[in-house]
Amino acid sequence: MIRKLQQLIIENRYQRNTPAAILFDHLPKCAGSTLTSYLLKQYPRRLTFQINGHQTHQSVRKFCDSPQDQRHQYSLIVGHFAHQTIDYARPDMLRATYLRHPVDRIVSHYYFVKSQPHHYLHQAVMEQNMSLEDYAFSGISSELENHYTAHFSNLTPDQVKAAPQAALEKAFHCLSNDYHVVGFQDQYAAGVEALRQAAGLKLPFRNTQHNRNKRRTASADIPIAARKAIRQRNAIDIELFELLKRHRRDGLYRAPQAAAA
Repeated sequence: MIRKLQQLIIENRYQRNTPAAILFDHLPKCAGSTLTSYLLKQYPRRLTFQINGHQTHQSVRKFCDSPQDQRHQYSLIVGHFAHQTIDYARPDMLRATYLRHPVDRIVSHYYFVKSQPHHYLHQAVMEQNMSLEDYAFSGISSELENHYTAHFSNLTPDQVKAAPQAALEKAFHCLSNDYHVVGFQDQYAAGVEALRQAAGLKLPFRNTQHNRNKRRTASADIPIAARKAIRQRNAIDIELFELLKRHRRDGLYRAPQAAAA
């Protein structure tokens, strides 16, 4: 009953003030659950496609294989690997993603996996009693090695390692040309506010964090060996992140004309 009432409120708000369509590409451990929760309050369920986090690739494939008129009815697409729906979604969608420093992301990833018994990596981490350094070198998931670069270049980790400069340039070009809003976790509220203004969303954003692990070690206290391991396995991502930050203004990445040309 409460959920039905909530949907009626959302539907009524949407009909009174129809915001722009949004595609949110949620990267693991980049505060995406917080933004997803906010966006789901703005769009009716009938107009929302939320990628199934437990069956990500099947969910994306289901969307892409649907008839065009069905795909184009959605005004909100959210979830991991949402970038794979870009060519199949309605062309007028505002495309957004948010990044955090790669070292901090891997640290957060490790402690999150340890705290979530149902996570697909939890059993391996606990059974092998992996330290953070072990985790960084483990290779048990593509999410742990240059994930940003592979994600935005649409290359495999092996392809990224084989031609790192080309992969970096391809990922940078993608972020510069295929996304309207690229924000940063350390200026999250400013980045979300920019999306809110661009899309015409009426609800104010309250930065109530979801999926935050309070037991994780502070970044400043990470052992030097673990930090070195993470940086070694994510060197290209760090270079990409620093490149984006050099063009940061008002909490967002602003594409230089050369990249956007």
